[in-house]
Amino acid sequence: MNELLTPTLLLIGLPAALIVCFGLAWLAGFKPSERVLSRSTIAMHVLLTGIVAWLAYQLGGSGRPSVIVDLGTWFAFEEVQIHLSFLLDRLSLTMAALTVVLVGVAAVFSMRYMHRDQGYVRFFLLLHMFTFGALILFLASSLDLLFGGWELVGLMSVLCVGFFQYRKEPLRNALKVFAAYRIADLQIVLATVFAHLWLGGAGWENMLSGTTNGHVEAPTEAFTILTVLLIIGACGKSAQGPFFGWLARAMEGPTPSSAIFYGAISVHAGAYLLLRVQPMIAASQTATIVLIIIGALTAIISTIVQRTRPDAKTSLAYAVQTQLGLIMIEIAMGWTTLALIHLAGHALLRTMQFLRAPSLLHDHHAMRAAAGGHLIAADPVFKVLPNGIKWSLYRFGVAQGHYDAVVERVAVHPVNFIARSLQWKGARGIVVLASLLVGGYLVAGSGAAVPKGTSTWILSFISVTACCTALLASVRPFVDRKPRHVMNLVLVSVACMAIAGLTSGEPKGMIGGLLVAIMFVIAAAGIRIVMRGLEARTDLVLDPHDNLGLGQKAPQLSFFFLVFCLALVGIPGTLGFVAEDLLFHGALHIHPIIGIALPLATALNAIHLLRTWHLLFNGRLAKDVANIPDALPRERWPLLIFALWLITLGAVPQIVIAWSAPVGHWLSSHISNIPH
Repeated sequence: MNELLTPTLLLIGLPAALIVCFGLAWLAGFKPSERVLSRSTIAMHVLLTGIVAWLAYQLGGSGRPSVIVDLGTWFAFEEVQIHLSFLLDRLSLTMAALTVVLVGVAAVFSMRYMHRDQGYVRFFLLLHMFTFGALILFLASSLDLLFGGWELVGLMSVLCVGFFQYRKEPLRNALKVFAAYRIADLQIVLATVFAHLWLGGAGWENMLSGTTNGHVEAPTEAFTILTVLLIIGACGKSAQGPFFGWLARAMEGPTPSSAIFYGAISVHAGAYLLLRVQPMIAASQTATIVLIIIGALTAIISTIVQRTRPDAKTSLAYAVQTQLGLIMIEIAMGWTTLALIHLAGHALLRTMQFLRAPSLLHDHHAMRAAAGGHLIAADPVFKVLPNGIKWSLYRFGVAQGHYDAVVERVAVHPVNFIARSLQWKGARGIVVLASLLVGGYLVAGSGAAVPKGTSTWILSFISVTACCTALLASVRPFVDRKPRHVMNLVLVSVACMAIAGLTSGEPKGMIGGLLVAIMFVIAAAGIRIVMRGLEARTDLVLDPHDNLGLGQKAPQLSFFFLVFCLALVGIPGTLGFVAEDLLFHGALHIHPIIGIALPLATALNAIHLLRTWHLLFNGRLAKDVANIPDALPRERWPLLIFALWLITLGAVPQIVIAWSAPVGHWLSSHISNIPH
């Protein structure tokens, strides 16, 4: 329906337009007033609400259950084609309406709640970016495009958790939330690539068709594998199952962001994804059982923990997890209408509760007075239990289900042991490195799918070794806090990814490797300028034992450093997203087993880069760097040009893909002619 094209463009484009306008004004040194910023935000959300209502009216009047609004191809190479197309149906428009209405309510609340806060402008820019990402997520007609909005929503959530950047605890919790997100998002990346390889595309019609017509022979359990990967990824966003513990940590952010991100929209994105692929869940008994178990265990544990929480926001966080567990069970049972109604009602209720959380004590006293001074605890289940069981459950709840202890033992300690073994000191490091590289090559050989005549064993060995080295270089920074060491290791990891793609002999991998190399050169040059500028300003080689807080005096340098770091790890909106998407497709095609090392290395690199950004630019300002200047003109213009290049090529990647395609085909032809 062509008449829906313009309103759909306005719905998604208005938040992006405000971000660009206010962002460029900030970079130019013009800071909008609170009144201008808040009123323009509220006006935009009123307009967006009207657009969503009109789209719903047109969809209902057409008599069709769904409509696809196609804006064309974003980028394409061989069979990998990502379309800018949006699906309008009952599910997507419901979530879009919740987004624009509830974010608008939070904006009205924030006018006074954030009044005179020095991060007022930053907060509203994050709110606009969140709206933009959420609308893409909910309206996307494919898993590829959904993942772009998914990543933006997650990044904005993390930045809001660490919004009060002068305190250590929000920064520490933001990093832990980001780590949980990245590990969960890795499952979505794998599901997307496997959908292209096995099903011929990641559009909803491909994934829900029930047929395997991809470019690689799909295993018998292909749909079960894809569904389980999506369930794990959704659990990460909705704080379910193995990602149970991060939601309470996210309460460090401002109350309005907690209401929107973790009460209403972001935390329900996982449930939305599972509603979208519910026919795949229904077709797989394994996926159904897994989802029921995860939802039930999370609901039970969250209920126990919630009853021991001493503060309002974390108590609400565990209450949110309980209800989301029940929604997961409803989805697994096929009760999609009930799950959607439950989701919408829960989002509205939690938004109100979170916004009222600062007044909870006042409300309690008012309720107690109205009840005549006698409030009876509604606890019919736990009241009948023996005292021994009650105390055991209480200790379990106070320890938050022993979640942190389990994560430390199962995940953190093994990774730190490997990282310490890779410190390149002594024979142990050399032996561990050699064994991991040789073992990786043997593992890759057991599942290699190298097309005949496209690569010699030497190039195959180089490609696999580069994959393993990229992963090892991304593990090593876990035991090193020095910013320059961490940045060097991350850059080595990204460079190895480019080498792995260029030597893969697979066209998608080679083009992806070439684009990663281009992105690497631009981002590394920008990071070098920022690091050199900071070292010149502080008269010392940056080796902090604590947060330096340089962002207070140099916010523009902080912004550019973050943009370049995000490009290195493939955040949507940058060239890195397109480059690594093609690279992962090629790597998992040519090396089905060892190719997983590249997206895993990217996830780990993102954690290190965010930690380094926090270490340099957030926290309390160090006394010996209290008077440093922000980006000078000779620094600002090159940094701005590099950032614009990364963002522009990320927005219109087909230009650089078309330019790189002849180079990739030339490399492929020369590799195929190498004698065996």
